[in-house]
Amino acid sequence: MDLWFIYAISSAVFSGLHTFIQKIAVERGHSTLLVNMWSTVVSSVLAFTVSWIFFSFDGLWKIGLFLGFINGLTHIIGSIFRMDALKYIDTAIMFPLYKTAGPIFTLVIGIIIFAEKFTVAEWVGITLGITVPLLLLHKSEKLRQKYLWKGVVFLLIASFFTAVAAGISKYGTGIFETVFLFVAVSHTFGSISGWGIYELQKSNTHRNGKLFKYRHIDKDMLSISFLAGITQFAGFSAMMLAFVGGSLGIVYAIQSLYILIPIILSIIIYKEHWNMRKIIAIILSIVALAFLR
Repeated sequence: MDLWFIYAISSAVFSGLHTFIQKIAVERGHSTLLVNMWSTVVSSVLAFTVSWIFFSFDGLWKIGLFLGFINGLTHIIGSIFRMDALKYIDTAIMFPLYKTAGPIFTLVIGIIIFAEKFTVAEWVGITLGITVPLLLLHKSEKLRQKYLWKGVVFLLIASFFTAVAAGISKYGTGIFETVFLFVAVSHTFGSISGWGIYELQKSNTHRNGKLFKYRHIDKDMLSISFLAGITQFAGFSAMMLAFVGGSLGIVYAIQSLYILIPIILSIIIYKEHWNMRKIIAIILSIVALAFLR
């Protein structure tokens, strides 16, 4: 089994845990911006620490800082829209749709920007992984969701920005001596961007004479953000390491299977709706891995 494949699977596991922690934050009424900002701070500190202890700070810093800024900005925007989408549609619907849209955007970027080509088996795995979530689209789900189409618009925006961030990450694997330093730089800019957007949102809300509806910084939010930061660092770093040896389209298709974790945990803990169609979709998503190895 190739090392990049192991890294891709690891990225899916940690990213799934990270996403479920975000779900917990939404359920407890925390600001999506603040949680993302603090978790990204934790991730960047961990990445800088690993780089400092085990590697050096050598690399193309001008290019790295520019790419890190763009990556951090697009990543935080994608995360914010993804968390906002959770306010309008269930996890079991939102993430499979997100899993369909994200790999499609990323596949296009991989083919156009990186000139990636795939074998017949890989195309089968990619196609299976992208189309299986469509099993979850059923007219009954529209009746079950609060604001289905509003949630879909948010997740499409999130998918696009996340795909762009993945493409930048793939390109950034060779900028520094270690991918951990690129993680540190991009997540530092991501946290700064998140704080700026949060302050802008808060000032606009006050200017309009409305109360800022989210809970502010407290011990519970910081605890959630700390756990989210650890899983964010592990998931993002594993994905970067997978990009070193694997193609953008394949790695991202595998990594996108992280949706299985928040779906299953949300069904168990928050008693969200599930049926046979969702079970089949989950099983076939796992089968897709056999074609992507």
